[in-house]
Amino acid sequence: VELKIKKSYALTDTISPYVALRLGEKIRSNGNHFTHYAVDGGVKFKLMENLAFDTGVRYRNALDNSKFQKAYDKDGYTYESTRVHGMLLFDLDKNNTLGLRYTKSVADDYEEERTGWRVHYQHSY
Repeated sequence: VELKIKKSYALTDTISPYVALRLGEKIRSNGNHFTHYAVDGGVKFKLMENLAFDTGVRYRNALDNSKFQKAYDKDGYTYESTRVHGMLLFDLDKNNTLGLRYTKSVADDYEEERTGWRVHYQHSY
């Protein structure tokens, strides 16, 4: 479960940098859980009326890494990771966006290091 608050700034008609803060709770099937936070920054480039390219970075960590270590039984590791992304976005309408995102995450825990493609959907209020 994660809450994200994002603020975009229109520098021009086609360039919009943004910053976002996230707060979440990771819950395991065994009942263990921990709280995490993330800070995002990036730039969205409008390519056409309903098409854009977004690139950015995210830093994430647990508020208390001892709870992460207990939840995942991983002494010595942290939930800390940094992710970079590039994403092509298509606006379906003013509130719904569909995208294809390439990401690369770097972390001290091999299970948190990931490179891959993701389908992205966002509903804005």
